[in-house]
Amino acid sequence: MIKTVLFDLDDTLLDFHKAEAQALRKALEQLGLEPGRRRWICTALSMPGCGGA
Repeated sequence: MIKTVLFDLDDTLLDFHKAEAQALRKALEQLGLEPGRRRWICTALSMPGCGGA
């Protein structure tokens, strides 16, 4: 009988970096940060693709 199943979701089954970038972009938009500021934050966090307007 199987009692435990483990999944490795970090880029194995899901695109973790894309989801992280989308979540950060949405949070920054909700904080009212303008696109230039969002790009700077994403660059500082080394998150390519999350700085789009």
